[in-house]
Amino acid sequence: MMPIGGSVFRKIGLLIFREDERQGFAHLIWNTFIFGRWTGASTTIYVRSDREKVVRVTMKRLGVGAEPHFGVIPIARDFVQTAQEFLERSATEVGVMQLSTMPCSLSEKQEYPMGCGKCQLLEKSRIPFLLLPRKLCLQWPPFLSLFIPLSGERCWSPALTLGLKLGNLLDLNVELMHIHDLAEEKSEISILESMGDQYHHEYEQLLEDLLARASPFSSIRDWQCVRRCSHLRGKVAEMISRAMKESDRKLLLFDWKGQFSHGHARIIKKVHSCPVRDPTKGKRVEELADIV
Repeated sequence: MMPIGGSVFRKIGLLIFREDERQGFAHLIWNTFIFGRWTGASTTIYVRSDREKVVRVTMKRLGVGAEPHFGVIPIARDFVQTAQEFLERSATEVGVMQLSTMPCSLSEKQEYPMGCGKCQLLEKSRIPFLLLPRKLCLQWPPFLSLFIPLSGERCWSPALTLGLKLGNLLDLNVELMHIHDLAEEKSEISILESMGDQYHHEYEQLLEDLLARASPFSSIRDWQCVRRCSHLRGKVAEMISRAMKESDRKLLLFDWKGQFSHGHARIIKKVHSCPVRDPTKGKRVEELADIV
């Protein structure tokens, strides 16, 4: 059950926090297992020592307890700091966390929408993270397309680079949405925005220039997985939320500037609260074990 073209990732790491247990983490473990199978990666679960037994029992109930590439590492103290060190030392390529709504306090809800620990880990980590909604239950294949919003600024986009890699290795359609953010008072005039009403063939050339600047080590051949590109004006977070509601099996990839302070991380703060439709139609997660 390997992805097209071989393994996309070698190692992914799932972090289970206390708030995940309160909300039930069976779906979280299952979704990470599916994502690992899909990308050909081995998975390590990082959990507090006092909850290791519960996690292993859940894995056994889901039928993934005997998986050779699915391990558990208990952490006794300083969970966030220790987990971050484990991720770095083990050369983990993708972290996985539940996109929960558990702020530290009401006063910090706007600053840290997913809870202090998770937000601090995102701020400190140098690897991409897969944030999974609590009610999501992945099927096989877990995603059918990728959605990547671009600012159009003349800079490198790690999200686009990763998206092109996933699109080509996993045979996924990549959809780009170039958004001129009306919420930014001093937003830079983007490459596509500067075109105005030029001819279509010139616009296509400018799009290639945007892709070349945003992913400088990719080639025209890599861009073949890009099936759609739209150019819109509006509030970025709202437009992304609207686009993501079009499909249950669309993976959102986006860049962020690494901080949750006031005025930052608007996409995460907006998208994390969006309702998620359940494509399994209410089945228990244990009933889905035959899909892979």
